[in-house]
Amino acid sequence: MKSVGLVVEYNPFHNGHLYHLHESKRASGAEVVVAVMSGSFLQRGEPALLPRWERTQMALAAGVDVVIELPYTFAVQRADLFALGAISILDNIGCDAICFGSESGNLDLFNNAVQTIQFKREEYDALTRQAVAEGISYPAATQRAFQELVSGEQLDLSKPNNSLGFHYVNALYTLKSTMKPLTIARKHADYHDTEMAGSIASATAIREAFFSQGTLSADILQALPPSTATIMNNYIETYSKLHHWEDYFPMLQHQLNTATAARLQEVYEMEEGLEHRFRKYRFTSGSFQALLEAVKTKRYTRTRLQRALTHLLTGALKESMKPIARSPLEHLPQAARLLGFSEIGQKFLREANKNDDFTLQTRWKEAQCHHQVFSEQAAIVHALCLPSPEQTIRIREEINRIPLMKTP
Repeated sequence: MKSVGLVVEYNPFHNGHLYHLHESKRASGAEVVVAVMSGSFLQRGEPALLPRWERTQMALAAGVDVVIELPYTFAVQRADLFALGAISILDNIGCDAICFGSESGNLDLFNNAVQTIQFKREEYDALTRQAVAEGISYPAATQRAFQELVSGEQLDLSKPNNSLGFHYVNALYTLKSTMKPLTIARKHADYHDTEMAGSIASATAIREAFFSQGTLSADILQALPPSTATIMNNYIETYSKLHHWEDYFPMLQHQLNTATAARLQEVYEMEEGLEHRFRKYRFTSGSFQALLEAVKTKRYTRTRLQRALTHLLTGALKESMKPIARSPLEHLPQAARLLGFSEIGQKFLREANKNDDFTLQTRWKEAQCHHQVFSEQAAIVHALCLPSPEQTIRIREEINRIPLMKTP
C-alpha cells in the first residue's frame, strides 16, 4: 500500500492544506496519507488554536488517513530538530515518500543545497557559529552560511517553507532514509501573509482575522473546508474561545514573578542572560505582546522568545532538552502518540514495514517514555486557560482519550 507522509501543524486546517493534501497524493501516487502533526504547542512557540484532537478531526475529515503526534521534545524546537524528529517518525512507520509545500516548488534546488551542505558540513557549521557569535539570529546565520557556500541558482532560505523543506531533505540524507522527497509549490498565500483574500489564505492570516474580529466571519469561512468550520464553531460554542498567547499571560506573570533568575536560567532556551531581560520587563508589560516587544532584540527573535516562554510554561528544562539538541540522532523518538486513523489508515498500520523498535502509543498510560511525558504535560498546560468546569472535563478527556477513528 503506497504511502506519502506530511509534516503539519494544521493551525487550523484550511483550503491551502487541502490543496497540498490532494496534490501530495497525486504527485506520489499514494493510497494512504500519513500526517505527523505538532501537538498542543507549535514549532514557533505558540499555543495551538485548538487541541490536538480537534485538529486531528480536521485532518481525518479532509482525507488524511493516519495522524501521529510529533512529540513536544521535537515539535517546539528550531527547524532542523523539528524536521529531524518528524522525518524519523515517517521513516520508522514505513512511508514511501514525503511531500512538503515550498515557495520554490523546485526539488532540484533542495537536493543541490543539501548535497552542498553535506559535503561542506564542517565549513557550514563554522560559518553558522561565527554568525551567531556576531549576534545574528540562528535562521539568518544559516542563510548567510548557505549563501557563502552554494554557487549557481540558489534556494531562497529566507522563505519559511523553503527553509523547512531544506531541513526535511537534509533529514532524509542524515537518516539515510529511502523515502522519496517531493515538493508542491505553495498556492497564492505565503506563510506570513496577513491578508484574507479569497478561498486560499495563510493560517497566519486566518488566526489574525479571528482574533481581531472575534468570530469566524465570512472571509475566514471561505478559506476553510466546511468540516474545519464546523469543528471550530463547535469548540467556540463549548469553550467560548480559541487558544491565544494572551490567555496564558497570567500564568507567565506568575512564573516570572516567583522564580529567581537562577531558576529561570534552568529553562530550555533561556540562554545568554535572557532570563534577566524577562525579569527586567515583567512589571512594566501589561500583555504578552508588550512583553515580547520589550524583550525582543536582533539576537532574540520573536520565535526564539516564544519558544523560551513555552518551555517556561510547560516546565521543559535544559537538563532534559539539551541532550536532544546536542545529539539528536541519539535521542530520536522511539515512540509517538497515535491520534487518529481512517479505515484504510488502520489497514496501512497493520501492513506497513514498520521499524520493530518504534511504538505507536494509543493511551496516556502507555506514555512513559521521556518524549511522551513532555507531550502529555503540554496538553494539560494547554487546557489550563479554559473556564471551569470545562477545564476539568477537558483534562480528564486528555487522560482517557484513545485514537479517533474516521468511519466511512
